Amino acid sequence: MCDIRRITPEQTIDLRHRVMWPDLPRAAVMLEDDAQGWHYGAFVDGALCGVGSFFTTDTRCRLRKLAVSPDHQGRGLATALLDHAIADLRRAHVTELWCDARCSAVGLYRKTGFEIGTEVFHKSGKAYVIASRRL
Repeated sequence: MCDIRRITPEQTIDLRHRVMWPDLPRAAVMLEDDAQGWHYGAFVDGALCGVGSFFTTDTRCRLRKLAVSPDHQGRGLATALLDHAIADLRRAHVTELWCDARCSAVGLYRKTGFEIGTEVFHKSGKAYVIASRRL
């Protein structure tokens, strides 16, 4: 099992970089508004194995940079991290969560209650769709 807890923006960077954009400079995974986000980490045996960053605007929240280390993918860490963050967001009266979901990860988002958009778009050579869910 894993332990999910809030972490600092700085704690997300190495895992984001390694999992999402290893061929780009480390700065490519840093976000201008990281200081305003809610950042969560999934820890297994004390090691940070998953991260997700959430940015709220009124009652909407955008998920950015959800990443799980390759050796822990498929074990429910992303689902546990999303569930934990969603519980916190609900307590903060957030009513909608959305993200630009990589097409390769649509199964995770669908499984966790997101509606998947049909329009595919590309960023930095990766295919995405909008995924959203009511909280």
